[in-house]
Amino acid sequence: MNKTFLILGGYGNAGRLIAELLLQETPIQLVLAGTTTSLGYLFINRCAGNR
Repeated sequence: MNKTFLILGGYGNAGRLIAELLLQETPIQLVLAGTTTSLGYLFINRCAGNR
């Protein structure tokens, strides 16, 4: 069974670090939410190779 986690504030420093760790260490799917769309795109581009 696949698990999906929502991280509110996922584009900030703490949320980004938690998301990166979860992507590297677990098979879960992440949904990140934040107020700055451009930071979300930067995160996606940087982490695209992790999965």
